[in-house]
Amino acid sequence: MKFTIVHFQPIEKYPPTMNWLNYLKDKKLNVRVLTMRPGIEFTNFSTSSKEIQIKRFGSLSDQRSFFRYLNYFIFYIRATWDLIVHRPKTVMYYETLSALPAIIYKKIFNKGSRLLVHYHEYTSPIEYQQGMKLNKWGHQLEKKTYPLYSWISHTNSERMKHFIEDDKLTTEGNLNIFPNYPPLIWQKKQEKPIPGSAFRFVYVGALSLDTMFTKEFAEWIIGQEGKATWDIYSTNITEDSKKYLASLKGGFIRFHGGVDYFSLPGVLESYDAGVILYKGHIPNYVYNAPNKLFEYWACDLDVWFPENMKGSMPFVNTKSYPKIIAMNFEHLNDVNLDAVTNRSGLQYGASKFYCERIFDNVAKKGLGLNS
Repeated sequence: MKFTIVHFQPIEKYPPTMNWLNYLKDKKLNVRVLTMRPGIEFTNFSTSSKEIQIKRFGSLSDQRSFFRYLNYFIFYIRATWDLIVHRPKTVMYYETLSALPAIIYKKIFNKGSRLLVHYHEYTSPIEYQQGMKLNKWGHQLEKKTYPLYSWISHTNSERMKHFIEDDKLTTEGNLNIFPNYPPLIWQKKQEKPIPGSAFRFVYVGALSLDTMFTKEFAEWIIGQEGKATWDIYSTNITEDSKKYLASLKGGFIRFHGGVDYFSLPGVLESYDAGVILYKGHIPNYVYNAPNKLFEYWACDLDVWFPENMKGSMPFVNTKSYPKIIAMNFEHLNDVNLDAVTNRSGLQYGASKFYCERIFDNVAKKGLGLNS
């Protein structure tokens, strides 16, 4: 079966998409991926499978408006033509910015094809209204076409609930939850040793001073006077964040630059807890259970996240370890590190959240595969 994925943003920025492609290489599918070229900080992803071809149309590395819009035009034209020529039975696109080629193909060139969409993020109506016009127009087209979709998914039930309310959807037959879990290969074969004299925190991902509790957590780490350290791995960090981290004294906080996603398990095993720092400045980050929560957890790290993240609250666990803890990052001085990290009387409980079972469901229900 021919299956095409339209993913406007470079797939290298989205580990769940790369995990999905690794899963698909073992299926009897002819898969084409239409995406952009990543920046120089990324290595081009490949599954090493001849059955999965990744085509890259345009690049977002040039931020000047003329060239940015030229890249949009190039991508939409080439992606639409690729769909027409290769005529896949099923098309799955990610996010509204990828919608146009897939919808044109479905409505004009192959009405019998299956159309699927997955949203990595939740975008509220006001964000569509006030954001880029191309995204606004694309979503208006999506809303008119939703009844024709075979599959529509968000990463968790909170986001899906708001999506249904926003777009006044009356049927839920094609609505699905498609969470961001790491692959089973990340699962630890044995539990981690007891933390040492300094409790080691780690953060992986984009970093900002404005939209994250970066300063608050850094100040708390420094205030622990050696009882805790914090290592940061990021390829997407704001300039003011870099300057702030460089200004810190004491050696308790270290910035390492980026790390390849598939090398993360080997990196994370050196730490005791992973932190998530979103302030929740837009609904997307409030109704969020991010992939790093499950990645930290899979590697047997405790997880600390801000208590304003409603999408992560169902995973709170302090009855076993690793602990998943909702913290008030505006009052970290009230936190007793020894008490929060104490494991006395607790049993070990490994994460049960891995992507293979989720992918089995998408393959069966979304792609119509039997196995």
